[in-house]
Formats: sequence, structure tokens, C-alpha cells
Amino acid sequence: MRRNNRNPRWLIVSIASIGGLAGLLLFFPPDSTLVRGLFFLLIFLGTFSLGIFITKNVRRSLLLAIGLTTYLLLRSFGLRQFFYVVLLGGVLISLELIARKR
Repeated sequence: MRRNNRNPRWLIVSIASIGGLAGLLLFFPPDSTLVRGLFFLLIFLGTFSLGIFITKNVRRSLLLAIGLTTYLLLRSFGLRQFFYVVLLGGVLISLELIARKR
């Protein structure tokens, strides 16, 4: 029988960051740069920790978190064309392939 080696700390960090994100969205207006920076930091932290918990792979969860955060940053700057998503996906896949060969 296989043993589950998932660390519950990553799930706790993920739930805490998602809860912090919910609190940030409910109680603070998105006018200041500090709130926007904290928003993207919490998105990155939540995605990264949930990715580690699900995949048990730090490299892939880091690429997932960077990809999602970059996509949301592009959307917030008004760059909403499909071509940007394709370019971002291509960059992330090429980074994964380069890291896999090492």
C-alpha cells in the first residue's frame, strides 16, 4: 500500500493565503498600489502552495504560480489578446523543458 507523503503545511498556507485574499478584496479598495501588490503576492503564494500540495513538485508549481500571476498582471494592464496567453504558455513550456534536461 502506498503512503501519502503530502505535507499538510502547504494546504494550510494555501487556505490562509486564499482567506487573506478574500479579506483583502472585501475590506480594502483596490485604489492603492500596495493593495494591488499584496493581491498579486497572495495570488502567487496561494497558487504556489496549492500547486506544491497537489503535484508534490516545486518546479512545476513555481511555473504554475508564475504563469497565473503573470497572466493576471497582463490582464490588469489591459493586455487581453489571446496571443499573450499563447506566448506565456510557450515560455512556460520551454522553461519546463529546459529545466527537465538539466
